[in-house]
Amino acid sequence: MIGAVTCLLAAIACHHLDENAAPPNPPDTAHALTAPVVTLSLTCTVSRTATTISCAPAAPGGAAGVSAIVMLSPTNTYAGFVTHNLVKDTVRQVWSFDAFFHNSLQQTVGTLNGTTVTGSKIYVTSISVTQGTGPVRMLNPDGTGCLTAPNQAYFTYEQIVAPDSNSNAKLWNVSVPNTVTVLRMNILLTTDFPAEQTVTFVPPDTIPTWVHADTNVSRDSPRFTKHIVKVRFRPTATLMDRQLAVALVNGVVVGGRHLPDGSFGVYYVKVADDGSGDGILEAAKTLTALPQVESAIFEVFLNEQHLRPNDRVD
Repeated sequence: MIGAVTCLLAAIACHHLDENAAPPNPPDTAHALTAPVVTLSLTCTVSRTATTISCAPAAPGGAAGVSAIVMLSPTNTYAGFVTHNLVKDTVRQVWSFDAFFHNSLQQTVGTLNGTTVTGSKIYVTSISVTQGTGPVRMLNPDGTGCLTAPNQAYFTYEQIVAPDSNSNAKLWNVSVPNTVTVLRMNILLTTDFPAEQTVTFVPPDTIPTWVHADTNVSRDSPRFTKHIVKVRFRPTATLMDRQLAVALVNGVVVGGRHLPDGSFGVYYVKVADDGSGDGILEAAKTLTALPQVESAIFEVFLNEQHLRPNDRVD
């Protein structure tokens, strides 16, 4: 662990040099809780000759207002869509299958506080024929709404889904004339999770005193702040992108720092750790791999005089 922290010192130095470069001025702070977050955007193809449904991340620009980072991410970065039991009834001209989603976050979904159910919805934002002719439509949605356009069918999953767990399965029925060979559906999964309540577009400009208290500082050398990952997002990251990143590591934003150059600033994110630093190292690795994250680092004391990387010497 000590070696891993030592290897981060060079990255910290480069990071603070980067903080002096002025990115575009940030927009006004956007607060969470305006709407459930889109965690998955897929294009699914169903062929008359296939026994399974094929899904892939949707192309950018496919849904107004949906982050391109979400749309281009690997299928199961934040959530996965799983189908099975595909049946094609040529008499009724109905294709049916069971569908559920997998929660790949380290936070529960379908809730903002872990106890009150807000549920999740999978919207069919569009459905069309790519081979053959004839009208196709969803037969048994739970309702219709206006996520990206009016009258979009959706299926509701009224439950809290634990981290790395599956939702219950629901039956989907699609009206498909026998003249249709291949159809395509664009779907969006929307849900809530606790990180929506702590992540705002601009980080706080305060740091709790416990973060730098002696009891929250490791005794290893070099010494580091326990439980804290300092996260800086790219200027292009949306509020949704920031919330998803924090939820992916089950983090809680406990503070932050605005930078004098007028940039977006740094979030202080508390993550689970036993004090060894392994937890924050794993969280930093996970966050750094995300396209919306510019850096995710420890806060390390550079010498025994407790000079922190953010301190200034006149």
